[in-house]
Amino acid sequence: MAWRISEQVISGEIDNRTKGRVTGFLELANGSGRIVLDLEGNAHPDLAGSLIRFTNPRAQPGPLEEFPPEQRGLAGDMTASHRVKDLLVPVETFLKMDEEARSKAYRWANCLYLEWYRHLNGRVVIEGIGYEVEWVEGPLWQITEEDLREQAERGQKGLADFFGNATAALEKEAILQSDDDREEVPPEEAAMDAEAARMDLLNDRIGHRMEKEGTDDWKRIYEEESARLRRERGEPEPLPPTPEEEATQREWIEEVNAAGQEALEEGAAESWKEEQSKDHPLVTECREFAVELREEGFLPEGMSVEHPLWEIADGVLFASGKLAGALNGCMRDGEWPPHELMAPSVLVFLKKARRYLRDALRGLDSADEEKLVTPEWRATTRARLTRLLLSTQQHILEARQSLQ
Repeated sequence: MAWRISEQVISGEIDNRTKGRVTGFLELANGSGRIVLDLEGNAHPDLAGSLIRFTNPRAQPGPLEEFPPEQRGLAGDMTASHRVKDLLVPVETFLKMDEEARSKAYRWANCLYLEWYRHLNGRVVIEGIGYEVEWVEGPLWQITEEDLREQAERGQKGLADFFGNATAALEKEAILQSDDDREEVPPEEAAMDAEAARMDLLNDRIGHRMEKEGTDDWKRIYEEESARLRRERGEPEPLPPTPEEEATQREWIEEVNAAGQEALEEGAAESWKEEQSKDHPLVTECREFAVELREEGFLPEGMSVEHPLWEIADGVLFASGKLAGALNGCMRDGEWPPHELMAPSVLVFLKKARRYLRDALRGLDSADEEKLVTPEWRATTRARLTRLLLSTQQHILEARQSLQ
């Protein structure tokens, strides 16, 4: 989970005078008391070795009741030199402007950017546009190239620990998903959820490394991260295939190729192509909604993807892809509920779609609080999101019948 708390911060302090440690505190507008920071790592060179204090003249209350008062974990990017777009007009006005007017309705500004990771509550980001920053002391030391290398190594280790701690949490969430939703999850579904959580974790690790190291050595990165995950989980190294397994694999490849050739020959018939090109009605509804959200012209350019309107649009878009993975194959096979062998994987896709739609609804809740777009648009969007979510939930219950 990612927390963006920029607007709720009243004041705070960041202290990196001790090398390798970032401490400090935050005061939030929701009246929850002082938030204490104790993070491993260093700030960027502009803040390294220094103590700073900051205040936010634009602070306003927000829903942070579940935000933990003690923040211990890994320091991410921490700098006072982050460049962002600072709107000169209210967001609602900016969204209604044409392209030329928008180009004059913002200015580039430095902002205080503070990021850290805590395995119990995920990623926290403060993007302090308009914050007033005071240098209290420092720098008491200068960060060196060696310090930066050590920090990178420590960051890799810290992220590995973060992801490692998240492994158990992801598996627990997968297995105990029924507790959150008052559902009874069959063992086959729970096992598939746990495997999906494992693959999500592996993909996150690979993606993080590829962002830093590039995509040229993706095969090496994949093999290294796969091996590391096996070691952490105590899984055995994969054995080379036996002659019998190789023979079976060759037979399977030949069958797949034959089936592909047969499909190509059948593809000459227009009726076959039309039948295969159909999407499930729920997929079509969700995809068309996603396209409408992007074509209506209200999505704010230059804003974070965690902006409420982007959360709505992205949630619906990602949900449409997961629904397609779950339902289009079953539609082509003409079998619903799915066969018990296919039901676990179908359920994984359906529950991911449900999660994205819930994210979209949470974004809509924030849009209501901030009074974004118009009340009529928000009401219509809520009705459509609710209908999609209820339909997805119904398909989950029906698919689960195959396992019961």
